[in-house]
Amino acid sequence: CLEAFCSANGYTLVDLDNIVTYPITGSFAAGSINWSIAEDGTCTVTPMDTVTDGTVKFTMTITEPDAWSTNVIYGGKQDLIKKLIVKSTASVTVTQVQGGIVDMPNLEYVEFPATVTSHFGAWSTVGLFANNPKLTTVGLAGSIENDVVDLTWLNMSINASAELFNNICAGSTAITAVKLPETGDGIYRAGAFKGCTGLKSVTIPATNWTHIEANAFQDCTGLESVTILEVWNYDDSWPAGNPFNGCTNLKTISAHNAAITRC
Repeated sequence: CLEAFCSANGYTLVDLDNIVTYPITGSFAAGSINWSIAEDGTCTVTPMDTVTDGTVKFTMTITEPDAWSTNVIYGGKQDLIKKLIVKSTASVTVTQVQGGIVDMPNLEYVEFPATVTSHFGAWSTVGLFANNPKLTTVGLAGSIENDVVDLTWLNMSINASAELFNNICAGSTAITAVKLPETGDGIYRAGAFKGCTGLKSVTIPATNWTHIEANAFQDCTGLESVTILEVWNYDDSWPAGNPFNGCTNLKTISAHNAAITRC
């Protein structure tokens, strides 16, 4: 066959049926978004002109997980995406993210416009940034820090959409640093950062934080230190109430006296 002939003689065989021409463009009508993938792996996502509430919608729905899968949204091209940049348009200003950016094997970087102030998690069943094994950087335009997942724009509180914090970054093993929002009051879902094996240290914010759910950092085997800047409780009503179960390299928990003495 031609493949064997080229291999034996050192020739490069080009499959004319699989040549990729950039940019690759597409849309996802159910989520009201357009997308374009450049040759360097940068995917630009913009809202359709029909969007009236400033929301860009990603995977996945509780009732229709297959219809909202990453594979469907990006037409099977999600493996090409290394950077995902969400932008406003002349007619639509993006202010909210809905659903999750998940299951993207080569995604390293996510950027939202600085106008984004919230996340609506009711459709997200698998975590906002879950199962992206190369993801290291998340933030808002103008304040991106390399190799930091900045979550300070989120409302992490008991009154926020509960589904948001189901496995929010679970399985994203390349994450080494996370910035948690001081505007919230805790992590109210188990497994929020489960299996983030690259995470080295965590600082629990000083303002308002009072709660860390059981197993929030389960199996973060790279986690070595935790700093607690305020009084907090973990949920010991679960059979395994420790937020740091499976963190086999955790050596130090630093805290102010008020947190140390509270029971």
